[in-house]
Amino acid sequence: MELTDAKKNFGFVKKGELVTLKYAFKNIGKDPLFIEDVKVQCSCTSFDFPKYPILPNHSDTITIYFDTKTVYDRQDRIVEVYTNCKPTIYKLRFKGVVLKP
Repeated sequence: MELTDAKKNFGFVKKGELVTLKYAFKNIGKDPLFIEDVKVQCSCTSFDFPKYPILPNHSDTITIYFDTKTVYDRQDRIVEVYTNCKPTIYKLRFKGVVLKP
């Protein structure tokens, strides 16, 4: 699995906004790629990922949703993506600043 950009900065947002981040990836292996699980650090982060096999040389995206209702100030989060390839765990990182209203 090859990630186009595993680190993103969402800049400055107001508290209460929903931040949507898309992480593009490509299956550079010879076998179908399966995303088996995604783990987040807190309940303010959710995700969407393909539930089907990604064929060799095909691309797709993992979408991360960061709800800023309960957080403020500097944020630096890591999302772990578990796959059937080596390495089995890929880390997606995002950071930014949530401003008080």
